[in-house]
Amino acid sequence: MAIELVAVVCTTIFLYKYIVYSKNKDNDLGITGPDKDTYDFFDAVIIDKVDGFRLDWVLAFLTTSLWLKVIIMLEQTSIFGPTLRIIAVMMQQLAVFLLLWFLEVIAWCAFGILLFGQLEDFSNMENAFLTLFNSAFGNWDFSMFAELEKKSEIAFGTVFLLSFILMNTIILLNLVVAIL
Repeated sequence: MAIELVAVVCTTIFLYKYIVYSKNKDNDLGITGPDKDTYDFFDAVIIDKVDGFRLDWVLAFLTTSLWLKVIIMLEQTSIFGPTLRIIAVMMQQLAVFLLLWFLEVIAWCAFGILLFGQLEDFSNMENAFLTLFNSAFGNWDFSMFAELEKKSEIAFGTVFLLSFILMNTIILLNLVVAIL
């Protein structure tokens, strides 16, 4: 009941601001600076730059709350209830899988930093994670190892990246098989 009351209040504020904006759109609404010419309906109604009130945050919270309420109501029905329970269990299993996959990628990042720390792509954890994350989803680049001095290091870098790609392909295919 409280969520609906807040939604009515926000809708009233929205309509009031819309009426004020439509009456004053040719007048000065107190906006100064470089945005004065680009001041539009969204700025006037949703993000009130004059008073500093952020209606978009309230509306985002209300939308999420109302959708959760709808899902809880649908969970009580005989048609949607079992389906929603299956989705909840699936989301828990997906969260466990993503945690394990994330830990595996972090381990490969640490391994890559220890072996290829002189390369820009493996200079820190963030770059290593982005490099391996992109490689896991098909955007691999073997030319990054061309900067290494010895041919054996270049070959080892290629083997490193190929083994990472192979390992992730096996893990991600395992997920697909488990889903089917």
